[in-house]
Amino acid sequence: MKKRIAVCILAFLVVLPGCSFGKGGSNTPSDAGSVAASSVSAESTEEGKDAASGAVSGKVYLLGDSEVKYYDENLVPAIPDYTIKEDFSNVVFNSHQDGYFNLENQSEYNDVQARRDAIIKNGFVVEVAESDEFFEEYEENRYELRPNFVTVDSLMHTYHLYFSYLMKQTEKNHLTSELKKLGAQMLESTKKQYDALKGTEFEAAALKNAEFFYIGSKLVDDGVVAPISDGSFDQVVNDELSKIAKAEGVATNGITGKEEDYSQYKPRGYYEGDTELEKYFRAMMWYGRTAFAFDNEELVRAGLLQSLAIAENAESWERIYNITSFFAGTSDDPGYYEFSDIAKKCYEDKLDVSALAGNSDAFGKFMSAVKELTPPAINSIPVKEDEENVVPSYRFMGQRFTVDAAIMQKLVYRAVQENSAGEKRMLPDALDVPAALGSEKALEILNAQGAADFKNYSENMAASKEHFNNNEPSLWNVSLYSGWLNTLRPLLEKKGAGYPKYMQNDEWVKKNLETFTGSFAELKHDTILYSKQIGAEMGGGDEEVTPDDRGFVDTQPVVFSRFKFLSERTKEGLERYGVIDAKEKENLDKLSEIAGTLLTISEKELKNEKLSDEDYEFIRCYGGNIEHFWREVNAEVENLTDSYQAPCPVIADIATDPNGTVLEVGTGKANKIFVVFPIDGELHVGSGSVYSFYQFEQPMSNRLTDGQWRDMINGGHMDDDWNWVENTDKPVQPEWTQSYRMEKTW
Repeated sequence: MKKRIAVCILAFLVVLPGCSFGKGGSNTPSDAGSVAASSVSAESTEEGKDAASGAVSGKVYLLGDSEVKYYDENLVPAIPDYTIKEDFSNVVFNSHQDGYFNLENQSEYNDVQARRDAIIKNGFVVEVAESDEFFEEYEENRYELRPNFVTVDSLMHTYHLYFSYLMKQTEKNHLTSELKKLGAQMLESTKKQYDALKGTEFEAAALKNAEFFYIGSKLVDDGVVAPISDGSFDQVVNDELSKIAKAEGVATNGITGKEEDYSQYKPRGYYEGDTELEKYFRAMMWYGRTAFAFDNEELVRAGLLQSLAIAENAESWERIYNITSFFAGTSDDPGYYEFSDIAKKCYEDKLDVSALAGNSDAFGKFMSAVKELTPPAINSIPVKEDEENVVPSYRFMGQRFTVDAAIMQKLVYRAVQENSAGEKRMLPDALDVPAALGSEKALEILNAQGAADFKNYSENMAASKEHFNNNEPSLWNVSLYSGWLNTLRPLLEKKGAGYPKYMQNDEWVKKNLETFTGSFAELKHDTILYSKQIGAEMGGGDEEVTPDDRGFVDTQPVVFSRFKFLSERTKEGLERYGVIDAKEKENLDKLSEIAGTLLTISEKELKNEKLSDEDYEFIRCYGGNIEHFWREVNAEVENLTDSYQAPCPVIADIATDPNGTVLEVGTGKANKIFVVFPIDGELHVGSGSVYSFYQFEQPMSNRLTDGQWRDMINGGHMDDDWNWVENTDKPVQPEWTQSYRMEKTW
């Protein structure tokens, strides 16, 4: 009988010292990310010193130990109340908007009445007018003299474009060569260890390390020479390389003896299609996922030997680790720093390899100390159902702790157990994250879908809200990843009197949830290699008079402030690590300037102050500003002329049900939003671009790439012979996104 496999669930770590919370899984020591925080050292390299410079009381603040607030904390929203008349007669629209809002243009192809009715009801409507990129709507408005409505969606999408570009350039120009160098160094050190430890209790562990690093090096550079000539060595290596190449599913790792999900090795995200980056992807996935479990002395010995070998090559290891930590966060699992600290104490600083063999007393102390280390918050190792659901382990370059994964981990089986029908919540919902971060609407939607019927769900959700819905810098300033998530959090706050009318209803709250989840999908896409994935336990023409095309900025000053902070810290951090050029710094300065201008304009709007001609011109030309970044990041695309050559839809798998499926979250094409807003005592209407968010299950054996996803939402593709190959399995958007959306009729 085939043994069932499970991915263990571990109660995630909390912020307050000495506490644990929630039901299901295991109670764990305190301090969310405490393992991660201790994993940045100030030793050995300048990068290490810089990465640790923000450490306070064992915590790491790679973006600084506090948020710089550019917004006016004392601002009181003062937009006078207004109502859209039932006949739309008090909404000003110019002649170039006539086709959208004049009932004379009503037809079976253009439902003007439905568009007006939706706007009268909610102050806005999202229309499925699909664009390949966000800037298109804004640039079309500029040319056609129609008012722009500047959305948070369009700005966050622009950060996604440049964030992924910077990561890609850093990996291609710096980290890939550094990884090859590190692999060669580790192979050399490991071979010396193996030769020195033959015939001792450490021989088998040294052999495992030789296999481990040869596989990792081989994944990056096929020309690497094996350090050992041995039939069994070749068998293990070739078997692992074959499973990685096939990327089909769960199988036993020949080095650790533990189950591994090899479908994770399918290159996805922006790695797809770039030969060198695909190699880097597989190698870093190998180094990040292979777990040397603490319940096996041989594997612990392997981790100890690895930490000694890293110490000989610390500069390369720390450079890779610290740069990737700045982007994606610090490791969720113990590694080099933890093992080195324990080894120094247990072996009394006598860390020569020759001193290890036969020293059973020291190793006994080492084993005991290792087992006292804080367990990971997210454990993605497949385990047999009768095994412990917590598998603490050493990782060479461990995948990273993220708040969202810790939240979702606690809201799936076995942590939430079964519902009244005996069903298991094997996969989370993307709305779990905003719900835990304070969104009442997200929780309302989840409960309506039956989430609260799962035992412990409500209790664990309440606990996660208590411990994660705060402004603690040790959560939000640890990486660009966490800073990005923090930038989105103000979207979850419901707005009241003094804000524009469109913001004061439940439909806008849901629209903001789609902004949150759409940007979240892009974040997961960009960091798919590094962020640790959770799993459930098994079981126009000329006119004499220029039309009034004055626009409006969505009034989210805190979002714009945090975006400016994030952009500035991005530049400062990459400059510190020496992986950014003058042009990239100039572009990040431009992003910061854009966010600062949007902040200023949105605060003027909220204070009901008159905007200047320069403000309106900035809104008018906004599309050109964000198009600049699209062109910058796609400069390598041959003969780039149109957005369809580099479209916006992306996809990422964020959680695994080892019974055979994964949860995919993605963005489709940019949709159009119409919004009514006040200008000088009148109501005007403008348009902009927003996310279209998707969430669905997909077979684990076919984790989607961007190319596959774009085929799905396009309905098919042209093959090499220019024949149309139809694809009819396009997923539908979540039901909660439909009440403020209308189908394209124009």
